[in-house]
Amino acid sequence: MKRSVGVLVIAVIALFGSVLALGMGILMVVVAVAVPMPSRAEFPLPPAAFRALMGLVSLFYLLPAGWGIASGIGLFRMKNWARVSTIVFSILLILMGAFSFLMFLVIPTFPNQPSLENIDSSLAIMFRVLTCLFELGLCGIGIWWLVYLTRPKVKGLFLQPPALALATMPPTYLGNVQAVSTQPAPVAPAKPERPLSFTILAIWLLVCCGFLPLALALRPPVFLFTWMLTGWSAAIYTLLLTAVLLYIGVGLLRFKLPARPVALVYFGFALLNSAVFFLAPGRADRIHDLMERQQNMFPWLAPFRNAYQPAIDYAPLIVVGACGGFALTVFIMYLLVTRRQAFELAARARQV
Repeated sequence: MKRSVGVLVIAVIALFGSVLALGMGILMVVVAVAVPMPSRAEFPLPPAAFRALMGLVSLFYLLPAGWGIASGIGLFRMKNWARVSTIVFSILLILMGAFSFLMFLVIPTFPNQPSLENIDSSLAIMFRVLTCLFELGLCGIGIWWLVYLTRPKVKGLFLQPPALALATMPPTYLGNVQAVSTQPAPVAPAKPERPLSFTILAIWLLVCCGFLPLALALRPPVFLFTWMLTGWSAAIYTLLLTAVLLYIGVGLLRFKLPARPVALVYFGFALLNSAVFFLAPGRADRIHDLMERQQNMFPWLAPFRNAYQPAIDYAPLIVVGACGGFALTVFIMYLLVTRRQAFELAARARQV
Protein backbone atom coordinates (compact mmCIF):
# COMPACT_ATOMS: atom_id res chain seq x y z
CA MET A 1 0.00 0.00 0.00
CA LYS A 2 1.52 3.27 -1.10
CA ARG A 3 1.85 5.94 1.57
CA SER A 4 2.56 9.61 1.21
CA VAL A 5 5.26 11.23 3.31
CA GLY A 6 2.87 14.08 4.04
CA VAL A 7 0.23 11.67 5.36
CA LEU A 8 2.81 9.99 7.61
CA VAL A 9 3.96 13.36 8.97
CA ILE A 10 0.36 14.38 9.70
CA ALA A 11 -0.24 11.04 11.43
CA VAL A 12 2.86 11.47 13.61
CA ILE A 13 1.86 15.02 14.59
CA ALA A 14 -1.70 13.91 15.35
CA LEU A 15 -0.47 11.05 17.53
CA PHE A 16 2.09 13.25 19.32
CA GLY A 17 -0.49 15.93 20.13
CA SER A 18 -3.04 13.32 21.17
CA VAL A 19 -0.57 11.66 23.53
CA LEU A 20 0.11 15.05 25.14
CA ALA A 21 -3.64 15.65 25.53
CA LEU A 22 -4.02 12.15 26.96
CA GLY A 23 -1.33 12.92 29.52
CA MET A 24 -3.09 16.13 30.54
CA GLY A 25 -6.38 14.28 30.90
CA ILE A 26 -4.78 11.61 33.07
CA LEU A 27 -3.16 14.35 35.16
CA MET A 28 -6.58 15.93 35.74
CA VAL A 29 -7.94 12.57 36.88
CA VAL A 30 -5.01 12.13 39.27
CA VAL A 31 -5.61 15.62 40.67
CA ALA A 32 -9.30 14.82 41.18
CA VAL A 33 -8.51 11.57 43.01
CA ALA A 34 -5.23 12.07 44.86
CA VAL A 35 -4.83 15.80 45.56
CA PRO A 36 -6.15 16.99 48.97
CA MET A 37 -9.38 18.94 48.78
CA PRO A 38 -9.20 22.75 49.03
CA SER A 39 -10.74 24.50 52.01
CA ARG A 40 -14.22 25.98 51.91
CA ALA A 41 -12.64 29.44 51.75
CA GLU A 42 -10.82 28.48 48.54
CA PHE A 43 -13.61 26.39 47.00
CA PRO A 44 -17.11 26.99 48.40
CA LEU A 45 -18.62 23.70 47.19
CA PRO A 46 -18.41 20.20 48.74
CA PRO A 47 -15.36 18.02 47.91
CA ALA A 48 -17.45 15.82 45.62
CA ALA A 49 -18.24 18.86 43.47
CA PHE A 50 -14.53 19.66 43.16
CA ARG A 51 -13.78 16.10 42.05
CA ALA A 52 -16.65 16.16 39.59
CA LEU A 53 -15.41 19.47 38.16
CA MET A 54 -11.90 18.12 37.68
CA GLY A 55 -13.34 14.98 36.07
CA LEU A 56 -15.33 17.13 33.67
CA VAL A 57 -12.21 19.12 32.80
CA SER A 58 -10.34 15.88 32.10
CA LEU A 59 -12.93 14.94 29.45
CA PHE A 60 -11.94 18.01 27.44
CA TYR A 61 -8.53 16.36 27.08
CA LEU A 62 -9.38 12.65 27.07
CA LEU A 63 -12.09 12.73 24.38
CA PRO A 64 -10.04 14.67 21.78
CA ALA A 65 -7.03 12.50 22.69
CA GLY A 66 -8.96 9.32 21.90
CA TRP A 67 -10.22 10.86 18.69
CA GLY A 68 -6.72 11.91 17.63
CA ILE A 69 -5.10 8.58 18.47
CA ALA A 70 -7.73 6.65 16.50
CA SER A 71 -7.37 9.02 13.54
CA GLY A 72 -3.57 8.88 13.63
CA ILE A 73 -3.55 5.08 13.59
CA GLY A 74 -6.11 5.14 10.80
CA LEU A 75 -3.88 7.45 8.76
CA PHE A 76 -0.97 5.04 9.16
CA ARG A 77 -3.23 2.29 7.83
CA MET A 78 -4.46 4.55 4.99
CA LYS A 79 -8.11 4.36 6.06
CA ASN A 80 -10.36 6.86 4.33
CA TRP A 81 -12.48 7.36 7.46
CA ALA A 82 -9.31 8.56 9.21
CA ARG A 83 -8.71 11.08 6.43
CA VAL A 84 -12.25 12.44 6.81
CA SER A 85 -11.92 12.44 10.61
CA THR A 86 -8.66 14.39 10.41
CA ILE A 87 -10.26 16.90 8.05
CA VAL A 88 -13.05 17.47 10.57
CA PHE A 89 -10.46 17.87 13.32
CA SER A 90 -8.50 20.34 11.18
CA ILE A 91 -11.59 22.52 10.76
CA LEU A 92 -12.04 22.55 14.53
CA LEU A 93 -8.37 23.53 14.90
CA ILE A 94 -8.87 26.43 12.50
CA LEU A 95 -11.98 27.67 14.31
CA MET A 96 -10.52 27.31 17.81
CA GLY A 97 -7.18 28.83 16.81
CA ALA A 98 -8.76 31.82 15.11
CA PHE A 99 -11.23 32.47 17.93
CA SER A 100 -8.56 32.12 20.63
CA PHE A 101 -6.27 34.46 18.70
CA LEU A 102 -8.99 37.12 18.61
CA MET A 103 -9.81 36.50 22.27
CA PHE A 104 -6.23 37.14 23.40
CA LEU A 105 -6.17 40.31 21.32
CA VAL A 106 -9.25 41.66 23.13
CA ILE A 107 -8.85 40.42 26.71
CA PRO A 108 -6.05 41.98 28.84
CA THR A 109 -3.22 39.59 29.64
CA PHE A 110 -2.84 40.64 33.29
CA PRO A 111 -5.88 42.52 34.62
CA ASN A 112 -5.50 45.48 36.93
CA GLN A 113 -5.08 43.78 40.30
CA PRO A 114 -3.06 45.01 43.29
CA SER A 115 -1.12 41.75 43.41
CA LEU A 116 -0.10 42.15 39.78
CA GLU A 117 1.06 45.77 39.82
CA ASN A 118 4.74 44.83 39.92
CA ILE A 119 4.61 42.74 36.74
CA ASP A 120 6.72 44.22 33.99
CA SER A 121 4.65 45.40 31.02
CA SER A 122 7.16 43.83 28.62
CA LEU A 123 6.41 40.43 30.19
CA ALA A 124 2.71 40.93 29.52
CA ILE A 125 3.43 41.90 25.92
CA MET A 126 5.70 38.89 25.43
CA PHE A 127 3.09 36.56 26.91
CA ARG A 128 0.41 37.98 24.59
CA VAL A 129 2.65 37.70 21.52
CA LEU A 130 3.69 34.10 22.28
CA THR A 131 0.09 33.09 22.97
CA CYS A 132 -1.14 34.66 19.74
CA LEU A 133 1.65 32.97 17.78
CA PHE A 134 0.73 29.62 19.32
CA GLU A 135 -2.93 30.04 18.36
CA LEU A 136 -1.96 31.10 14.85
CA GLY A 137 0.25 28.02 14.68
CA LEU A 138 -2.72 25.80 15.53
CA CYS A 139 -4.74 27.58 12.87
CA GLY A 140 -1.93 27.08 10.35
CA ILE A 141 -1.68 23.36 11.13
CA GLY A 142 -5.42 23.03 10.59
CA ILE A 143 -5.21 24.81 7.23
CA TRP A 144 -2.29 22.58 6.18
CA TRP A 145 -4.16 19.39 7.07
CA LEU A 146 -7.36 20.58 5.40
CA VAL A 147 -5.69 21.59 2.13
CA TYR A 148 -3.37 18.58 1.93
CA LEU A 149 -5.89 15.86 2.76
CA THR A 150 -8.46 17.21 0.28
CA ARG A 151 -6.06 17.14 -2.68
CA PRO A 152 -7.27 14.71 -5.36
CA LYS A 153 -3.90 12.94 -5.50
CA VAL A 154 -3.84 12.36 -1.74
CA LYS A 155 -7.48 11.30 -1.74
CA GLY A 156 -6.66 8.72 -4.41
CA LEU A 157 -4.14 7.08 -2.09
CA PHE A 158 -6.96 6.30 0.35
CA LEU A 159 -9.40 5.22 -2.36
CA GLN A 160 -7.33 2.83 -4.42
CA PRO A 161 -9.03 1.77 -7.67
CA PRO A 162 -9.03 -1.95 -8.65
CA ALA A 163 -6.20 -1.44 -11.15
CA LEU A 164 -3.94 0.04 -8.49
CA ALA A 165 -4.87 -2.76 -6.08
CA LEU A 166 -3.86 -5.37 -8.68
CA ALA A 167 -0.61 -3.54 -9.33
CA THR A 168 0.36 -3.92 -5.67
CA MET A 169 -0.29 -7.71 -5.59
CA PRO A 170 2.57 -10.26 -5.71
CA PRO A 171 3.53 -11.50 -9.21
CA THR A 172 2.74 -15.11 -8.28
CA TYR A 173 -0.80 -14.15 -7.42
CA LEU A 174 -1.22 -12.25 -10.66
CA GLY A 175 0.11 -15.27 -12.57
CA ASN A 176 -2.47 -17.50 -10.95
CA VAL A 177 -5.21 -15.04 -11.80
CA GLN A 178 -4.14 -14.92 -15.44
CA ALA A 179 -3.94 -18.70 -15.60
CA VAL A 180 -7.52 -19.04 -14.43
CA SER A 181 -8.95 -16.60 -16.92
CA THR A 182 -7.55 -14.44 -19.66
CA GLN A 183 -10.73 -12.41 -19.89
CA PRO A 184 -10.69 -9.10 -18.07
CA ALA A 185 -13.01 -9.05 -15.11
CA PRO A 186 -15.95 -6.73 -15.43
CA VAL A 187 -15.53 -3.59 -13.42
CA ALA A 188 -18.63 -2.13 -11.88
CA PRO A 189 -19.01 1.59 -12.49
CA ALA A 190 -18.13 3.65 -9.48
CA LYS A 191 -21.11 5.15 -7.74
CA PRO A 192 -21.17 8.90 -7.21
CA GLU A 193 -19.83 9.89 -3.83
CA ARG A 194 -21.44 12.13 -1.26
CA PRO A 195 -19.68 15.51 -1.19
CA LEU A 196 -17.03 15.59 1.51
CA SER A 197 -18.44 18.88 2.79
CA PHE A 198 -21.76 17.14 3.49
CA THR A 199 -19.99 14.35 5.39
CA ILE A 200 -18.09 16.87 7.52
CA LEU A 201 -21.25 18.88 8.16
CA ALA A 202 -23.16 15.75 9.20
CA ILE A 203 -20.43 14.63 11.62
CA TRP A 204 -20.19 18.10 13.10
CA LEU A 205 -23.95 18.30 13.66
CA LEU A 206 -24.02 14.87 15.30
CA VAL A 207 -21.16 15.88 17.61
CA CYS A 208 -23.16 18.98 18.58
CA CYS A 209 -26.12 16.73 19.39
CA GLY A 210 -23.91 14.87 21.86
CA PHE A 211 -23.90 17.96 24.10
CA LEU A 212 -27.68 17.76 24.62
CA PRO A 213 -27.48 16.09 28.07
CA LEU A 214 -25.15 18.85 29.29
CA ALA A 215 -27.46 21.52 27.87
CA LEU A 216 -30.50 19.97 29.54
CA ALA A 217 -28.64 19.78 32.85
CA LEU A 218 -27.35 23.36 32.81
CA ARG A 219 -30.23 24.89 30.82
CA PRO A 220 -28.15 27.82 29.50
CA PRO A 221 -29.99 30.91 28.26
CA VAL A 222 -30.74 31.02 24.54
CA PHE A 223 -32.07 33.82 22.42
CA LEU A 224 -34.98 33.74 20.00
CA PHE A 225 -34.78 36.92 17.94
CA THR A 226 -35.13 39.63 20.64
CA TRP A 227 -36.42 37.35 23.42
CA MET A 228 -34.27 35.63 26.01
CA LEU A 229 -35.33 32.09 26.94
CA THR A 230 -34.27 30.61 30.26
CA GLY A 231 -35.10 27.59 32.41
CA TRP A 232 -37.39 24.96 30.96
CA SER A 233 -38.36 27.11 27.98
CA ALA A 234 -34.70 27.23 26.97
CA ALA A 235 -34.39 23.47 27.51
CA ILE A 236 -37.43 22.73 25.32
CA TYR A 237 -36.17 25.09 22.62
CA THR A 238 -32.74 23.42 22.72
CA LEU A 239 -34.36 19.99 22.55
CA LEU A 240 -36.31 20.94 19.42
CA LEU A 241 -33.25 22.36 17.69
CA THR A 242 -31.22 19.26 18.63
CA ALA A 243 -33.90 17.03 17.11
CA VAL A 244 -33.64 18.99 13.85
CA LEU A 245 -29.83 18.75 13.90
CA LEU A 246 -30.05 15.00 14.52
CA TYR A 247 -32.40 14.57 11.57
CA ILE A 248 -30.12 16.60 9.29
CA GLY A 249 -26.94 14.81 10.37
CA VAL A 250 -28.38 11.31 10.03
CA GLY A 251 -30.17 12.24 6.81
CA LEU A 252 -27.02 13.55 5.13
CA LEU A 253 -25.08 10.43 6.13
CA ARG A 254 -27.84 8.11 4.91
CA PHE A 255 -28.36 9.99 1.61
CA LYS A 256 -31.86 11.25 2.47
CA LEU A 257 -32.81 13.92 -0.07
CA PRO A 258 -35.10 15.94 2.28
CA ALA A 259 -32.21 16.44 4.71
CA ARG A 260 -30.56 19.05 2.48
CA PRO A 261 -33.55 21.46 2.21
CA VAL A 262 -34.24 21.00 5.92
CA ALA A 263 -30.62 21.99 6.58
CA LEU A 264 -31.04 25.07 4.41
CA VAL A 265 -34.14 26.09 6.35
CA TYR A 266 -32.42 25.50 9.69
CA PHE A 267 -29.29 27.51 8.87
CA GLY A 268 -31.40 30.24 7.27
CA PHE A 269 -33.37 30.48 10.51
CA ALA A 270 -30.15 30.50 12.55
CA LEU A 271 -28.75 33.31 10.39
CA LEU A 272 -31.91 35.41 10.71
CA ASN A 273 -32.17 34.73 14.44
CA SER A 274 -28.59 35.85 15.09
CA ALA A 275 -28.88 38.87 12.79
CA VAL A 276 -31.97 40.15 14.63
CA PHE A 277 -30.43 39.55 18.07
CA PHE A 278 -27.10 41.26 17.31
CA LEU A 279 -28.25 43.99 14.91
CA ALA A 280 -31.72 45.08 16.02
CA PRO A 281 -32.02 48.17 18.29
CA GLY A 282 -31.19 47.43 21.91
CA ARG A 283 -28.44 44.95 21.04
CA ALA A 284 -26.07 46.24 23.74
CA ASP A 285 -28.61 45.56 26.49
CA ARG A 286 -29.36 42.11 25.08
CA ILE A 287 -25.69 41.17 24.91
CA HIS A 288 -25.15 42.37 28.48
CA ASP A 289 -28.21 40.42 29.64
CA LEU A 290 -26.97 37.28 27.90
CA MET A 291 -23.57 37.57 29.57
CA GLU A 292 -25.13 38.09 33.01
CA ARG A 293 -27.43 35.09 32.65
CA GLN A 294 -24.57 32.89 31.47
CA GLN A 295 -22.50 33.82 34.52
CA ASN A 296 -25.47 33.12 36.82
CA MET A 297 -25.51 29.52 35.55
CA PHE A 298 -22.56 28.88 37.90
CA PRO A 299 -23.40 30.62 41.20
CA TRP A 300 -20.58 28.78 42.97
CA LEU A 301 -18.12 30.81 40.87
CA ALA A 302 -19.32 34.07 42.43
CA PRO A 303 -16.62 34.11 45.16
CA PHE A 304 -13.94 33.75 42.50
CA ARG A 305 -15.45 36.55 40.43
CA ASN A 306 -15.67 38.80 43.49
CA ALA A 307 -12.04 38.17 44.35
CA TYR A 308 -10.90 38.57 40.76
CA GLN A 309 -12.63 41.44 39.00
CA PRO A 310 -10.64 42.51 35.97
CA ALA A 311 -12.05 45.45 34.08
CA ILE A 312 -12.77 43.50 30.93
CA ASP A 313 -15.46 44.27 28.39
CA TYR A 314 -16.38 40.95 26.80
CA ALA A 315 -18.90 42.51 24.41
CA PRO A 316 -16.36 43.01 21.58
CA LEU A 317 -15.34 39.36 21.86
CA ILE A 318 -18.98 38.26 21.61
CA VAL A 319 -19.47 40.49 18.58
CA VAL A 320 -16.37 39.01 16.94
CA GLY A 321 -17.67 35.52 17.65
CA ALA A 322 -21.04 36.46 16.18
CA CYS A 323 -19.38 37.74 13.00
CA GLY A 324 -17.48 34.46 12.71
CA GLY A 325 -20.75 32.59 13.20
CA PHE A 326 -22.40 34.64 10.45
CA ALA A 327 -19.57 33.87 8.02
CA LEU A 328 -19.60 30.16 8.88
CA THR A 329 -23.38 29.90 8.47
CA VAL A 330 -23.29 31.66 5.09
CA PHE A 331 -20.50 29.33 3.95
CA ILE A 332 -22.48 26.25 5.00
CA MET A 333 -25.54 27.48 3.11
CA TYR A 334 -23.32 28.11 0.07
CA LEU A 335 -22.11 24.50 0.19
CA LEU A 336 -25.65 23.18 0.59
CA VAL A 337 -26.70 25.05 -2.55
CA THR A 338 -23.66 24.49 -4.77
CA ARG A 339 -23.19 20.79 -3.87
CA ARG A 340 -26.84 19.94 -4.42
CA GLN A 341 -26.41 18.08 -7.68
CA ALA A 342 -23.53 15.92 -6.40
CA PHE A 343 -25.49 14.95 -3.29
CA GLU A 344 -28.65 14.12 -5.23
CA LEU A 345 -26.71 11.99 -7.73
CA ALA A 346 -25.06 10.08 -4.89
CA ALA A 347 -28.39 9.62 -3.10
CA ARG A 348 -30.15 8.30 -6.21
CA ALA A 349 -27.24 5.97 -6.96
CA ARG A 350 -27.58 4.43 -3.49
CA GLN A 351 -31.30 3.84 -4.07
CA VAL A 352 -30.71 1.80 -7.24
